[in-house]
Amino acid sequence: MTLLQVSLIALCFLPADPPDFEAEIVPLLTRQGCNSGACHGAAAGRGGLHLSLFGASPDQDFSALAEQHDGRRIHRDRPERSLLLRKPAGQMNHGGGERFTADSPEAAVLLNWIRNGLPRDPGYRVQQLTLSPPAAIVKDLPAELSFSVTAVSESRGQEDVTKRAQISTTDPSAVRMIGPGTLQVLRSGQHTVLIRYLDQVESFRIRAPYVDTAAGEVRTAVPQKAAAAESPVDDQIGQVLQQMHLSPAPTAAPAVWLRRVTLDLCGRLPTITEQQRFLKAPGDDARRQLVDTLLQENEFVNLWTQRFARILRLHSLPNDRIALQTSRDWLKDSIRQDRGFDAVMQDIVTATGDSHQNGAAGFSRMVPDARVHAELVGSAFAGIQIGCANCHDHPLDRWKQDDYHGLAAIFARLQRGQVVQLADRGFVTNVRTGDPAIPRIPGERDLTQSGDHRAAVSNWLLQAPEHLLARNLVNRVWAFLFGRGLVDPVDNLSQTNPASHPRLLQELAEGFASNGYRLKDLLRTLVLTKTYARQTALDSNSTARISFYAARQTRPLEPAVFLNCVAAVTGVGFDFPQHETSDPLEIIDPLTPAPALDAIGRCQGAETCDATSGGSADSLAIMLHRLNGELINSRLRDPRGRLQTRLREQADTTQIVAEFLQLALCRPVTGSELDHWNTQLLADSAMERQERLEDFVWSLLNSRSFRENR
Repeated sequence: MTLLQVSLIALCFLPADPPDFEAEIVPLLTRQGCNSGACHGAAAGRGGLHLSLFGASPDQDFSALAEQHDGRRIHRDRPERSLLLRKPAGQMNHGGGERFTADSPEAAVLLNWIRNGLPRDPGYRVQQLTLSPPAAIVKDLPAELSFSVTAVSESRGQEDVTKRAQISTTDPSAVRMIGPGTLQVLRSGQHTVLIRYLDQVESFRIRAPYVDTAAGEVRTAVPQKAAAAESPVDDQIGQVLQQMHLSPAPTAAPAVWLRRVTLDLCGRLPTITEQQRFLKAPGDDARRQLVDTLLQENEFVNLWTQRFARILRLHSLPNDRIALQTSRDWLKDSIRQDRGFDAVMQDIVTATGDSHQNGAAGFSRMVPDARVHAELVGSAFAGIQIGCANCHDHPLDRWKQDDYHGLAAIFARLQRGQVVQLADRGFVTNVRTGDPAIPRIPGERDLTQSGDHRAAVSNWLLQAPEHLLARNLVNRVWAFLFGRGLVDPVDNLSQTNPASHPRLLQELAEGFASNGYRLKDLLRTLVLTKTYARQTALDSNSTARISFYAARQTRPLEPAVFLNCVAAVTGVGFDFPQHETSDPLEIIDPLTPAPALDAIGRCQGAETCDATSGGSADSLAIMLHRLNGELINSRLRDPRGRLQTRLREQADTTQIVAEFLQLALCRPVTGSELDHWNTQLLADSAMERQERLEDFVWSLLNSRSFRENR
């Protein structure tokens, strides 16, 4: 049977109205992968045909298919001979292979479109894409699940586009497509399905409870309905745990919580005196009082200044250290005074003036040009990767090229010398049009070419119900405390990267905004929850429990925090003359060398730092340096250090072991531990005893129990 015969038969089953280019042909090309980045949607196209990525520009695509090369891709007199039809149907050589068969509905739609004279509605724009249901919970795996996709447009109203939309799964081994709008769920867990129709992208979340040992997860009992939770955080985390049939881990021991919260809030270990005081009565009142005390410490200010300096990419400038110092001091004062981060953000976005006097103005000097400025504003304040829209519309979010270049245009007039000021003119080129970009609030509206629109940017970041700034900061603070964000990674708050607990993130963001964007209030709320206080999951089958916050995730100490803890245990500090400080928590410049920090993986670039961890993970080089380098060994041998001082004082082995264990691990020492170490450290001479004790402290500082926050 010929392509014409097959397609004519298929035409009998098509709707009476001919297909529209914007509404049906472009989505068809997207479903078949024709306009993907790996095919004709690539920057240079493929095989002489260049389509816009995922159909972002229907005008460009119509011209490419129907008009370029004298319209050779469309045979108007004999539609069945059109290259547009024959190549993807496998009737001619095609670099992309056969995309559909000659008797498929896709072939029939294309033939029908060509036969009817290439109809199109250039004004067709989808205003909203909705899913029904918006999310789902399935049981008894494998399970089938159906949903529908509805598009809303001015010209067509509401219409079901389930068969036209591109639907894909992020993990085909967990969820696979078995038909338009029909899925088969194969594995327990939380899964995401991506739905694209024209320039709209949505995600569909599926939760499949853990009822067996599938995918290596631990078998867990369905928890009984708990008593009323003490906080909205615990309530919502608990609801999801019930849905997923996961039992929460028990509450961590008071000593573990004390070490955890002191490290998280202040980047230091609790002293032995603090441990003893807290453990006498570690109840809720004592925890609240401790948190309030920690939030007033200088260490708290230093640690969170360092963390936010990473988010804002603070760094030194060539031949100008004063601007960095001024910005650092301004940020530190803001955190010390617990200024609302809405005001902090507004000052940074709108500031002008002498960067040696106005710390907020210095932030505009951390970027070389308007485009990078726009990307930093998007990442630091909204948690979005708008930079992907520089060359083409963002493939996985709603941001368009016009959004990217329009936001950059708002900062184009800034002159970034010592005095930050607005010039009379300045523009960036919209690479899509080749013309000066029109200033624009992303996703919303164009602005006038003249005028200072930076205040409009800050208003956009604050407006409800999106609460872009609040969602971003809540998510980042959550990541600092729990090891990963409710949205992970933290700078990708996109349509297709949904939060693990979307309702919780929204409510926390709304509460943060209504409480004046106060960092201390947010921290206090989170660290006093039962979720934060849970025991750490140490076994290898804890992925599910960690991802749903049923158990605590272990995290390596940030490089500066690790050094701070080493100094506290050994009694020997560090010196950073190039930074004019001995406190690693005060170091914010990633471009100026700090040998001790650099050796253990501190980020050393202005734009590549992991803002949550402050450095790289444990690489082999870092591990070897920690094991064999002078960072720890020199402090064990230092005559000023705690160990050598105790040896000179002739302290007995039990005293030394108990002191170092309590300093490093921040918990009471058991009698069996002391007996074990007394046996292990027996020596025939004073020299041998010293060496064994040095080895004991060395092993303690290299243990996971010390170098991780649990």
